[in-house]
Amino acid sequence: MVHPSDPDRILTGGRGPSTQTNWSFVVSYSTDGGTGWTRCNLSGVNSGFCYSLAVSPSATDIVYAGGEVLGAGAVYISTDGGFSWRQTPSAPPETIFALAVDPLDPDRVYAGTRNGVYLSTDRGVSWERLFSGSAVRSVRIHPQAPDTVFAAGDSGCWISRNRGLDWEPMNQGLGSLRLTALEFVRAPGLMLLAGTQNGSGYRMDLSTGVKEAGVGFEPAEAVFASPVRQQAKLLTALPVRCLRFYDAAGRRVLSLSRLKPGAVVDIAGLNAGCYLVIAETGRRTVYARIVVSR
Repeated sequence: MVHPSDPDRILTGGRGPSTQTNWSFVVSYSTDGGTGWTRCNLSGVNSGFCYSLAVSPSATDIVYAGGEVLGAGAVYISTDGGFSWRQTPSAPPETIFALAVDPLDPDRVYAGTRNGVYLSTDRGVSWERLFSGSAVRSVRIHPQAPDTVFAAGDSGCWISRNRGLDWEPMNQGLGSLRLTALEFVRAPGLMLLAGTQNGSGYRMDLSTGVKEAGVGFEPAEAVFASPVRQQAKLLTALPVRCLRFYDAAGRRVLSLSRLKPGAVVDIAGLNAGCYLVIAETGRRTVYARIVVSR
């Protein structure tokens, strides 16, 4: 996660190295764009994992970290932008996969867990279960309408229009109900993207608001099927003016221009790994991930 007030500050969650005893729930931060890192050992025990980080949009010094410690849900809070942490007085009992902070209220945080969504309105002092029944792996709050909350997981996508009081499914158009991620993008209107466990991507146009009925996802525009080996076939419906590949270090490793729909791209010169692909069609710019295997 890149801190919104300082692009050189990056925070990541996970666990510590296996060579260090009792390093499990770990948050690491960099203040120089990823060149150097400092680990913060939050739990002090040897069983746990940090799955989620979320910063308050309205008070960016407040950051939440969620996951599990000793098999139970755990939440930590930082009030200095991620440099120091303390455990909240309580947490949802299940493993926490996702956190989302209300854009107007830094005390109000939603948690997606192994069994539904929880809400705290007091910075983690207490929690209330909003709904249950399946794992929730992503929670997002509408950036222009904070009363609207989306949750996605093993039973598809759910929406609440009243800050989590009531929920309804929103799965029209999805080819799979096992979702792993939600994200908002502006392209140029507001879009909600959904990623599935099988690697498919879907999008929903929110630029005109969330309708009461008829809302549905459609497949997101793809660039390539993935993974690929020696060659990759363009899947875009429009000609591509410029196609660029970037490696994990952010270096541009391949650049092509004026490609027709369905063109076959020779990628034999790329090493095995994960690449960011940017395709400019003239009307829009499409971002995609591609895995090259050998």
